[in-house]
Amino acid sequence: MMSFIMKLPCGSDAEFDYAAGHGYRCTSCNAVVGSVGMPSRCKSQINKYDVLKALGSSIRWNYETGQEVDVSH
Repeated sequence: MMSFIMKLPCGSDAEFDYAAGHGYRCTSCNAVVGSVGMPSRCKSQINKYDVLKALGSSIRWNYETGQEVDVSH
């Protein structure tokens, strides 16, 4: 089965959790992405882009390429 590899801002990858049937699990720490079990240093990297968006920034994280992108272009 083909799986999308999510490139996280913390530098790790995450794969779909087929055993659970939902969510993406980090290949480094094994936490579900965005869960309370995700290490705070990793979750803060993801949250940074939510804050930037709320402040009106056009900077986003591309989970396919693992890079910041400016969506204003």
